[in-house]
Amino acid sequence: MPQPLLALDTETTGIDFWNYHAPFAVSICQEYGDPKIWEWPVDPSTRTVVSSLKDQREIQTLLNTHTVVFHNAVFDLQALASIDVSTFLLLGFREPSGYEDVLLAAHVCRNIDSHKLKELALLYLNMGELDEQDLLKEVYKGRDLVNRAKRYKLGQKAPPTLQGQDIGWLRSFKLGQSIKEDYWIPKALNPASVTLRDYALNDAERTLNLWYMYRQVMEREGLTAQYREQLSLVPVILEMELRGIRLLEAPLEEQLFLYRAKRGEAEDTLKAMSHDPNFNVRSHRQVGRFIYEGIQPPLITSTGQPCTSNEALQQVPGEKAKMIMQYRKFEKAVSYLESYRNAAVESSE
Repeated sequence: MPQPLLALDTETTGIDFWNYHAPFAVSICQEYGDPKIWEWPVDPSTRTVVSSLKDQREIQTLLNTHTVVFHNAVFDLQALASIDVSTFLLLGFREPSGYEDVLLAAHVCRNIDSHKLKELALLYLNMGELDEQDLLKEVYKGRDLVNRAKRYKLGQKAPPTLQGQDIGWLRSFKLGQSIKEDYWIPKALNPASVTLRDYALNDAERTLNLWYMYRQVMEREGLTAQYREQLSLVPVILEMELRGIRLLEAPLEEQLFLYRAKRGEAEDTLKAMSHDPNFNVRSHRQVGRFIYEGIQPPLITSTGQPCTSNEALQQVPGEKAKMIMQYRKFEKAVSYLESYRNAAVESSE
């Protein structure tokens, strides 16, 4: 008898679990049972998280008794391993029926679409993004408050936004490099805040409902075997990422030099094609004008602007769209290689 399904999502202080990033919330949506979230405080000055041993054991028990559905299993499994939910993950998550991955299913079913959780849920489930918008408003507000406190000079009259605030405490906050790394801030500033809770629980619900849909699609279209083959690589990739891989600096620098040169050549070609030496290939507005000059855009964004995603550009004839996609390919290669280099740590071997 198959185990019941449980969708799980993690919220983390960052994506680099080698350098002390960790989950501060784990949410679940159960096939049979109530949704639940575990949240732990983040130290604002160090960004460290101290999770509860009792919570870890409760999460572990649920994982042992359910087939767990993720959206990006490798990431969430790394996050769980960072709070010591690891032995089971490495030894027990090798059974083919032990876990599922909506991200892989989305790639197998339609590879050219966006595979972001919110966009998939909006497209296929009509689940809106108000929960994310509410959370982002609170995070931006909190980061702005922290930055105002950091700019405040002692002896000056405090502006209205800082009156009544513990300015010294706010100044101690260590902000993340991206907005998503600071989703913990609303609750740190206001323990009664539930925006993160609502957001995380909705993400788990999105994940489970998307899995129901993709499972049916893969069965109907004969894609289940292809999906299972992709899924079988998750434990291998997980072990590689938990252990790390050896980085050969010289070949990496050679490849970086090569792809930067190719990216530069593609950018020069696009500037020549646009007859504008200041053409900005990273500007969606400028790319839209460049690509769709004299033709009808195949796709329109929710704001009424011409869509410049690769999915849209694949439907546009001519060399302009091809060159934009070529540039983006080189840009992505450079970004990946730079991220490998920036995330490298000294080997203990």
